[in-house]
Order: sequence, then structure tokens, then C-alpha cells
Amino acid sequence: MPKILAKMSTTVVQSNVPKLEGKQNYKTWNIRICSLLESKDELAAIEYIPRLKKAGSAKDQKDTTKAALAIAEELRKAGIQSPDQQTATTGIVKTDPAAIPLPTDPEDDDDDDEDEKSADPWRYHKHNKGAAFTIISSLADHVLTKVQGIKSAKLIYDRLKKLYRTATDLEEFMLLEKLFNVFYASAENMHKFIGQMNDTIKSLERLGISIDPRIIKPLILTRLGSHFQEFQSRKRETDLKTLSLDELFSQMMREDEVQ
Repeated sequence: MPKILAKMSTTVVQSNVPKLEGKQNYKTWNIRICSLLESKDELAAIEYIPRLKKAGSAKDQKDTTKAALAIAEELRKAGIQSPDQQTATTGIVKTDPAAIPLPTDPEDDDDDDEDEKSADPWRYHKHNKGAAFTIISSLADHVLTKVQGIKSAKLIYDRLKKLYRTATDLEEFMLLEKLFNVFYASAENMHKFIGQMNDTIKSLERLGISIDPRIIKPLILTRLGSHFQEFQSRKRETDLKTLSLDELFSQMMREDEVQ
């Protein structure tokens, strides 16, 4: 019964991680998925680099088929150092196990049942399967196809980071630059100015970036430049701190209609 309850608890926690949709929610998804992996003792798996097994390793001989060990040696000779490199390379996996001499244990000449051994030439982290499942379970269908066929939790995580974090960082930089370069004078009228400001702020919020109201509201007034100076002074001296952003925008529109 305790084991069943533990599994139920894990399922509930995992369901609380919104699925990764793309760059728009990568930052918050990454925080949540790393926290979930850590809670399940699987976080180390996304930092573990898969290694090729060795024909001369007693451990690898014990749990890996001779064919897989032969493939591992051929991959090593070919300079393949990662499973994603193997995927991109053709004609290497067809290998004759007899071509690679494998050390034998004199006390175990009857050989273990090959059917019960791993046929994978790569050694993954001990929690790799769990970590990979945790990650792919939190991906939207269109994102899942981007990592289809990848066994390594690290390579799955790295692929997602390459696809979406870089794009997010670039978009974040461009939006912040735009925010600090929107001026009433260049917008030509109040409606366009407020629209550009509001759209940029909302876009940043979708990336998980919230600008402190104590910074953004004075910034908006400053970007009015030499226009509406009486309005600017009145707001700074009275209720700027208590106004919401929407209320400030609304008052700016009314002020524009009066003038």
C-alpha cells in the first residue's frame, strides 16, 4: 500500500508541471522540471554524459550483449563520442561480434543468457530512464517530436535547451531593448505609444519577466518627453505610486483627448 501511495503522489506532482509549448514558457518550465527531477533524485541524470561501454570491462560484459560491446568498440574507433553522433552516422552499427575479441571469465564459460542483457552500446546514468520519462511527460506533442528517438535524458534536456532557451534569451534582450526605446515622439500619437508600451510589457510577462511597477510607471512618463509636462508633474506629485498600469494608461488617453 505505501508503494501505491508513493506512485500516486508522484503522479500528482508531475501533473502540476505545465507542458513545454516552446520558447514562450521555456523559462518557467525549466524551473519546474528541474525542481521535479530533484524531488525524484533524477536531476543528476541530465548532467551525465553517456559513455561507450568497453569490451574489456567486467561490468559491461556482465550486463551487455557481445554484439553491443562489439558495436561500442567500432563506434569508439570511428571517433563517435555521443549517441547523437551515432544517430547522424550510417554504416557503423553493422558489426560482427566475432571481430572484437572479448575477454572471457574462466569461471563462467557457459556464458550468461544474452537475451537478458542490454543491447545498447551506451552506458547511461542509473536514473536515466526515469529522468527521460519525467521530461517527455511534460512536453506538448509538437515539442515531443523534436526529441523523438533520443534515449539520454541529458541529450533530451540539452536539445530542448538549445531549441528554446537560446531563442528565449534573444527575444528577452530584443524586448527589453524595445521597451527602453519606445518614445511618444516616435509613436506620433498617444494611442500608438500606449499600444507599443503595453504590447512589449505583455510580451515580457509571457516570457516570465515582470518589470517592477516602481520602474515601469516613471519610465512611461519619462518617455513622453517634452509632451504633457503638466500631466507628468501632476502624476509624480500625487498618485503615480497608487495607480495601476491600466489606470495610468487610461488617464493618459483622457489627457490626450483633452489637449
